[in-house]
Amino acid sequence: MNIEEEPKKLTKPEQNRLGRQVIYDALSCETRLDDAIKEKSISGECSEAFKENPCENGPDIEGESLDLTGEDLVTMKASSWNQALIHMLANEAQKRVARLLDPGTYCDESTSWRGFFEKRIHQLLRQVAKSRERPGVEAASKKSRKDNASKISRNRKYHRRLDLAVIMQSISRENQDIKGMKYWAYVIRSICHLTEEGMSDEEEGIEDDEEIVFVHQIDFRHPDFRSLFDDVDNTRYNRPDIFDQRGRKRRRRVISQRIVEREPPSNLPPTYLRTTYLDAIHNGERRTVQLGDYDYPASEFLKSKQLPKEDRPAVEAYAANCHKVSQG
Repeated sequence: MNIEEEPKKLTKPEQNRLGRQVIYDALSCETRLDDAIKEKSISGECSEAFKENPCENGPDIEGESLDLTGEDLVTMKASSWNQALIHMLANEAQKRVARLLDPGTYCDESTSWRGFFEKRIHQLLRQVAKSRERPGVEAASKKSRKDNASKISRNRKYHRRLDLAVIMQSISRENQDIKGMKYWAYVIRSICHLTEEGMSDEEEGIEDDEEIVFVHQIDFRHPDFRSLFDDVDNTRYNRPDIFDQRGRKRRRRVISQRIVEREPPSNLPPTYLRTTYLDAIHNGERRTVQLGDYDYPASEFLKSKQLPKEDRPAVEAYAANCHKVSQG
């Protein structure tokens, strides 16, 4: 009996070496990847020629440069030239794999070459954007843009969590799940008390060659809310029978050591605050804030929380009433 041989694959180190060599050749790197941003950006004439005729005036496989003319990281990432360069690098890598292994016998599905090169090119562009940071008016303008982006992000997070909690509380009620109803009622209450100012800031970063999200801490919020909101956010991914799983792949989140100073909302229950923050208020080290009525600490619900058991008829009935939400 003939047993078909499995298609050959490159090992991870081989993939990294081959991909690195493709970038080195294309961007004239001598000893390290950073050499690519020491070269000048493509000229304005080159960029205009590419826009007029991408096929004739696109990037070559050797001696090319990145488009660094964008004013910020977002613009440079969106550059049609840089996108074409990433596409070209991916095609070149696939060609080299085909030459390295016997034609028709290799399997390259395990490697997303476009993702491989996109990650590294974006890493270079991020370095360029950071190197342009200067004091003065430009720094103030950048801080203003960053603050606005943070407010928008916190607003989205606030409404996303609140919408999810309302849906889960309704399903718990339909399932007559008392624990679930109490849990989600507390989540809704805590989100409303904390407001958008009680939602954490996030920042993109790279750790061990992986794109991640750094989650910053809030100086006034009790740290137990971090675990509580992790549970809330994970509910969307743990309940595909309720929530649409389409959309951008979720990146790993890492708690950073940065603590953001922010004024707490008024009438916040004292149990929602860090004990060190409360002590600072009592000692006159922090401005006095108006505190609200007592509420349970988040730790009580971390100990007792039980996700509602799946009740398929109730879930389907709920979805039929247009309560199925998209991933936000």
